[in-house]
Amino acid sequence: MEKAVGISRRTFARITAAPDRRLDAERSDRAWVAADLMAHAVAVFGDRRDAERWFVDPAPGLDGERPLDLLETSVGRDAVGKYLRRMETGVYS
Repeated sequence: MEKAVGISRRTFARITAAPDRRLDAERSDRAWVAADLMAHAVAVFGDRRDAERWFVDPAPGLDGERPLDLLETSVGRDAVGKYLRRMETGVYS
């Protein structure tokens, strides 16, 4: 999640440990989109572990990129979402 939101692991730990700290608007949006994409992947794969594995493995339909790495940019997040939609319909290569 840290990579998708664009913060270090240590900063992420500080934010999640302090209930009064919040992400800025851009990082909140990125976190929301990443969570939505994860939920979509769980629906496509039918299992959270399989969805998590998919996010860290190179994907042929994403030019061999790992979906997790693509979450850093809006273009990458869009590509991951489109790829998941193609997988739902059976057109994912």
